[in-house]
Amino acid sequence: MEDAVRLLGHIVDDPRLSAEPDAVTELVRGCGGLPAALQVAGQWVRKYRRRSLSRLVSELTGQLYERGIPMVEAVWDAAYESLGPEAARLYRLLSCYPGPVVPASAAAVLLGCEPLLADDALEELETAGLLEDRPEGHRMHDLLRGHADRRAREADPEGADRAGALRALIRWYRRQAARADLLAAGPRMTFAAPPEPAVPAGTDVEFTDGAAALRWLESQRHALYACVRLAFEAELYEDAWALCEPLWTHFLDHPHHADVTDAFRTGGRPPTARRTRRRWSGCGASSPGPSGSRGVTRRPGCTWSRR
Repeated sequence: MEDAVRLLGHIVDDPRLSAEPDAVTELVRGCGGLPAALQVAGQWVRKYRRRSLSRLVSELTGQLYERGIPMVEAVWDAAYESLGPEAARLYRLLSCYPGPVVPASAAAVLLGCEPLLADDALEELETAGLLEDRPEGHRMHDLLRGHADRRAREADPEGADRAGALRALIRWYRRQAARADLLAAGPRMTFAAPPEPAVPAGTDVEFTDGAAALRWLESQRHALYACVRLAFEAELYEDAWALCEPLWTHFLDHPHHADVTDAFRTGGRPPTARRTRRRWSGCGASSPGPSGSRGVTRRPGCTWSRR
């Protein structure tokens, strides 16, 4: 962050940068520290000398995130156009990935390919400057996610490719969460049928023990909770409520109350509710309880299974 602030100061020399340090920090954070975005921010500061930085932050952020700015888009378009077919497709698909960090196995599921090919695509995106490699996985900044979304809409106006990839990802997360739950909490009565084998082959997460399984659930909680909402919106109702079973095990060790309340309401909402409340963030559900079902209510058509 400090390096980005210094870079902005080199791009434009303006007294407002020292007079409004909080606005500068917010501006740099909104640009994600990305040089192309900071260059545009410096141009705006230079161009609109009578406006406060706070106002410029709001206006520039709206432009960057919602519509893109030609100069920034040109930089990212050039990087995108240099990609091979698989890396370019992965870039477009990552616009709908529900978590902040992308594991290589999840990238393989999105592409429907073996993990080694997904690793190659991730490396190509990182080399092109379109992904950031972190110890916990690959991260795509929200500004780049917006660019990827715009390129995805151009390449796939109907959204069929993204819908199919997202469906596969939801079911993969359902399987991995159920496997982690079984290892962490042990066999017990459950309502969801045993998850199907992982597709593509070789994408199952390796859990060494129950503690490792719980750590994985925590590291992937943003994606897991989001998958409940996405499954409901995609009318994958069984997947939506089946994900709630392992999330209850996660909640017992990591009580993120707002997340679990939203997920359980969504997972338990009847399908007809989708017509009256069609939005990303989802909806209603059974609450956690000590009845033995661990907070998931049985519905018509559910099966009893013991893992």
